[in-house]
Amino acid sequence: MSESGRLRQGARAIWEATPAACPGAVLAGRTLASVGEQLGNLEDLARIAHARDTPRLMAQLLATAAANRQSNGILLSARELESFDRAVASARGALDDATFRSAWATGAGSPVEDVLRLADTA
Repeated sequence: MSESGRLRQGARAIWEATPAACPGAVLAGRTLASVGEQLGNLEDLARIAHARDTPRLMAQLLATAAANRQSNGILLSARELESFDRAVASARGALDDATFRSAWATGAGSPVEDVLRLADTA
């Protein structure tokens, strides 16, 4: 399967597993741990976006994950934070400052399902 197909398949799988009401402490019977896993999947999609040379989408996906983690009080381990920071630095390095800030603001202010729709059409 092509990388584009994997991105679409991954976005679709996360979309189907993500409740529309995200964020929240318990979402449609899901615990914070499963919400954290879903947000980790956004980061996985961001890495695929990086591999596909779509850094704006990468920044949006990372920002959505970060905003939802913050609103749900989900902390990253030191290893996860280091990996997340490297991904953010990669997206920031591939974009000019204004484009990165715009992409980050868009992602941080977007519901998970909206960003997944963007990933699905990328």
